[in-house]
Formats: sequence, C-alpha cells, structure tokens
Amino acid sequence: MAIWQFDLELIPSSVVVNAPDRINSAITDNGLDTKHWWIVNQPDNSYADMIAGAFPLLDSWSLEILRWGNEDDVLIEAFVTDGQLEGISVRLDARNTNRESIAKIIKLVNELDCYVCLIETREIVIPDIESLLLYLVKSKAAEFACSSMKFIKLLACKNAT
Repeated sequence: MAIWQFDLELIPSSVVVNAPDRINSAITDNGLDTKHWWIVNQPDNSYADMIAGAFPLLDSWSLEILRWGNEDDVLIEAFVTDGQLEGISVRLDARNTNRESIAKIIKLVNELDCYVCLIETREIVIPDIESLLLYLVKSKAAEFACSSMKFIKLLACKNAT
C-alpha cells in the first residue's frame, strides 16, 4: 500500500451487530481477514453488477480477484474463491478521491448491508458520506497528500528519536 492510499474493508452488518469483539482480533498488519464472515453472509450474485454500475470493471491478474474503479482514485477489489465471495476491499487515493466517489462507495456499502472498517485506525464506522470524508481528511494518507515533504520530514524526526 502506498502512503497516499486509505484502505477500507467491508464487513457484513450481521457480524458487526452480533460479534463486534471478534473484529479487532481479525485485523492484522496485512489488513482484515473477512473470509469467514463473508462465507456465511454471501450477497446475491448481483453485487458485481451493482459495483460495475458505479465504477468501471478493470482487468485483473487473477481469476479470484474482481476489480473496479481505477488506481488513481477508487479501487474496489472483491476476492472470490470457487464462486464464493471472501472479502471486499476499497482503496482510496487521498490525492484524488472526491465527494462523488465517496458517495458512490457509501451507496454500495449500504446496498450490500455492510459497515466499513478503517484499516489505519481499526475503527468500524457506519457508512455515511460525511463521516468517511472526515476520516479520510484526518488520515495519514491525506496528511501526506496535502504536504508530502512536510510529512516525510516529520517521519524522519520521529524515527531519529
């Protein structure tokens, strides 16, 4: 993940409502392992068309990864094994993502009956445009995007101590 990217994982609402304590233990340095939650909360097969209606389908290097959007704004990836959805991640480029893109994401999250997990802070948030924009603006990715040299110098100072 590049420093200007802000990563989200979608979590089925039933998981958040029924077992919120299990979510933190599933977050690792590599992200959030949602496979076991999606296996028992499969959306109907129209989810891919729903995402494609908001973001263009992209070529993928794997048959098990469906991709929509673009690398320089919003990138959505669905991880599929043997026809079973195992996870949906969203990567926002803090340099380019706009309110319209955030609105499309929130609409999809609500249609899929999910919550959003912010990988950077490990917070679970209700899908809401204003909230997600606020989290994005306060993120390290946005801090870097707004002032990359200042951010790099700050990191250098922190690492020197």
